[in-house]
Amino acid sequence: MPDPKRTLVFAFGFLVIYGLLITPWPGLKPFYARYFQALGRAVFGDNGSRRTLEFQPLDNHGHVWPPNFDTAIIMGNRDWRDATGQSHRYLLTVDAWQMGWTPTAFLTALTLATPLPWRRRLGALFRGSWLIHGFILLTLGIFLWNESTRLGLVMLSPFWKGVANQLEQLALNPVGPSFFVATLIWVLVTFRRRDLRPREDPDF
Repeated sequence: MPDPKRTLVFAFGFLVIYGLLITPWPGLKPFYARYFQALGRAVFGDNGSRRTLEFQPLDNHGHVWPPNFDTAIIMGNRDWRDATGQSHRYLLTVDAWQMGWTPTAFLTALTLATPLPWRRRLGALFRGSWLIHGFILLTLGIFLWNESTRLGLVMLSPFWKGVANQLEQLALNPVGPSFFVATLIWVLVTFRRRDLRPREDPDF
């Protein structure tokens, strides 16, 4: 049976850590956006194929996009050119903070608040960081894959286009899969089988 005191300490620690991590401290959001853009360039950047991708800060002075959006992704098709010879390009925008930092902060808070020895917590956080980055890149990859249909980079039948649209909506849902996946990663990297066994009553 869970120890109420340990559960309360865990819940309080999680709320404090998550609150501190998710607070947009001055300079933190632009810093993470630059990191997110660099990560996107490293994984999805131009590799000589038909598709071109550029990740850069979003210039939103005209307030065209939601105010929280901070990253512009410019996608192009080298084989589609206009009358001037320029390749067709399409502008995508994302909120790096919501897509990347929110699940990372959630996982970090869960892991650091867990009442286990610090060595295990830090080890779990290291492993979890790799997995949550994989999830972030998968989310971004689904988004880019579906949007590639706009430039003829991916050809999908109406049925599969509908499936792709649903996957994109699911992947970009700000409160759904990211928290579920972060929780699942926390369980997988933090706990061992013996942690789930009932604790023996010290009075016997």
